[in-house]
Amino acid sequence: MPSQLWRALWASASTLIMLVLVQSAVSAAASLGARTYAVGHSEGLAEATVMPLGVPGNWRLRFDAVFTGVGLDRTTWQPNWLGEAASDVTPAPNSSDLSCAAPSQVAVAGGLLELAAVRRRCTADNGTRYRYASGVVTTVDSFRFTYGYVEARVDLPAQGGTPVNFPAVWADGTGHWPSTGELDVLEVLHSCGPGLSYHFHSDLGSSGGCVRLPRAAGWHTVGADWQHGAVTYYYDGHEVGKISSGITGRPMFLILDNSVNPGTGGPVSVPSVLKIAYVRVWESPVGYR
Repeated sequence: MPSQLWRALWASASTLIMLVLVQSAVSAAASLGARTYAVGHSEGLAEATVMPLGVPGNWRLRFDAVFTGVGLDRTTWQPNWLGEAASDVTPAPNSSDLSCAAPSQVAVAGGLLELAAVRRRCTADNGTRYRYASGVVTTVDSFRFTYGYVEARVDLPAQGGTPVNFPAVWADGTGHWPSTGELDVLEVLHSCGPGLSYHFHSDLGSSGGCVRLPRAAGWHTVGADWQHGAVTYYYDGHEVGKISSGITGRPMFLILDNSVNPGTGGPVSVPSVLKIAYVRVWESPVGYR
């Protein structure tokens, strides 16, 4: 067979094989829908964790957000607190916070999501004026879940080993608060020392506890197993508490924030940054755990 004809036939066959592979990948992605997000390497751990740290079970990954790009994925994260547009400067999640939620305080760098708190006057879209600006992101418009395991790898801002500001990893129910529930995986609270804390709030009651770790500041992997009637909390792969009253079952969306609130959280320290390597949500198939 002449070499030119052979090369032409080989090129056609290669193109056909590539088209089949691409079509197969597209079909597989379509079958997943919007249930699974970016999967990849996470800073803060040697390897990306594909199962909850220290939590047994037959888990199925539903949401996997890592931050390996050059900017925030706006299809997944909204960089303010329930703003009408992604560019809006809004009030912070807590009405007593001293910081606005400003998109300019949200960044992605070095494989990490960075939520910065700074001393800068700002005015929210409702006219409220603040002395500080801070970073907040949510999945209110992109991802919601009911029951499952939530886990995040975070580097808490600190001063002299003491956690500062009011950083939090949490989820909030869709609907009227607090009837739909609020799941606080991690908060820095003044009442804990200041230190780390977990809670669940609803109109059925509020419960939680403080978590004593050898080193409260720095990198931690925090998670919560939300099941019907109970939430079990894990820090660095160890169970630290369980709440079995007042637990709601309405869909929730994810929130990460680094607000300023010395009355509720830790002491004010600005500028400071809450760093997040990944956020993941798993579901437990029916009949397995």
